[in-house]
Amino acid sequence: MPKLFFPNTEEALSQLDASFTQIFMSKSRKMFARFLYGLDPGDILATPIPIELSFQKYACQLLGLGQPTEVVLDVQLAASCLLGDSIHQDSHALRELRRRCQGPGWYLEPYYQSPAAYQVGDLLGLPLRVTPRRLVERDLVEAINDKDFCKGLGLGASCRVVEGLHADNLSDLSLAIERLTATLEDKRQGRIMLRKVKCAGGCGNMSGTASQLQERIPKWYSLGRVLVEPFLDFVEVCGSLTLLDGVGSQLLAIDRQVVRDGHWQGFDYPAVPLQNQKAFLEEIAAASQRLGRALHLAGARGLLNVDWGIKPNAQGILEPILLECNFRHNGLSYVLDLGKRLFGEYWSRLFIASREECPTSLTDSATVLQALEFLTYEGENVLLRSPLQAHRARRGLVLTSPPLHGGVSIAVFGDSPEYTQSVLRMAMRALGTGSNP
Repeated sequence: MPKLFFPNTEEALSQLDASFTQIFMSKSRKMFARFLYGLDPGDILATPIPIELSFQKYACQLLGLGQPTEVVLDVQLAASCLLGDSIHQDSHALRELRRRCQGPGWYLEPYYQSPAAYQVGDLLGLPLRVTPRRLVERDLVEAINDKDFCKGLGLGASCRVVEGLHADNLSDLSLAIERLTATLEDKRQGRIMLRKVKCAGGCGNMSGTASQLQERIPKWYSLGRVLVEPFLDFVEVCGSLTLLDGVGSQLLAIDRQVVRDGHWQGFDYPAVPLQNQKAFLEEIAAASQRLGRALHLAGARGLLNVDWGIKPNAQGILEPILLECNFRHNGLSYVLDLGKRLFGEYWSRLFIASREECPTSLTDSATVLQALEFLTYEGENVLLRSPLQAHRARRGLVLTSPPLHGGVSIAVFGDSPEYTQSVLRMAMRALGTGSNP
């Protein structure tokens, strides 16, 4: 059944935060191109941020979606940066959506399940196939994406969480930093992590010593709750993806996240044992199912992505610590969707290396594709261009977002870790970066 994808990325951010517009324009806008990879032939993507045309052509050709003009509909961005407002205010886009999204089976699929998404569905006469509206309007989805609620949910599901404090205003935040510092072994150099409870993609995180944080928080904090926690050095960060549908809760994947300088840079799939230990992966799987079942019973339907910090206990046994829940489309799910569309059932046997914001001086997708065009592995071109090529090769390299601000995103699908890492290194050299893959 055809769908209209509604990429309301701005709703994963707190609109009360003074930095809302800045974060949306600098970070969220990078995400719109990736949503092309969640489409099937006949689907439509409505985007308030124009996607580079050469990337549109590449993605549409790769998945056999048709001409970009048939797939992508630009919407004039409203001053509020809200996609629902943008569609309401752009009369041309509204007419086009009503014209194109007619016929049996059409539905609206949001990036983030919200009352605004349901309201746009009403405006266009399209149903949503997600969490029931009454539960969305009672803030069930909002709660799941709240980092404080997530900690409580984790405790109820017998998960380890980071112990700490919280604050709801600037004076209490300053006091909480003082109180937590008093519990640290190194009270001068010990680091603390601050996390705004509603802010996606790490944009609401800040760490430092107590004195550093006290100096920064007047400009950093605006409104809302902040978690105040000791900074933990994890040996690894993993992510789990669980589907909550009409049948129940199903674990889809566990990845190893790539984090550099505190920023998410992609993932490797599947996650593998560390230090000859695999029990932590088994616990992530079991805990993800416990969380998924609890939320499924509450009525949630959609994709549950959970971040886990891996840290040894006093006996040296690696244990997962629940960090946050993301109940929306995410960086792991869109690449897995792409793998399923390219390789069918074979995708589950593949290894994946996905990297975001790989440094490059190239400034458009056409030149990036030229740089990757003639890369070969075992005599085989690795850059994927069409569904038929992907079906035959059963492995390859995909450009997953156009270059922006000196960075570009790619994903490698392979039949072994050696293939994915080798092709990743070749691609990074071709892009002009000496970065570690």
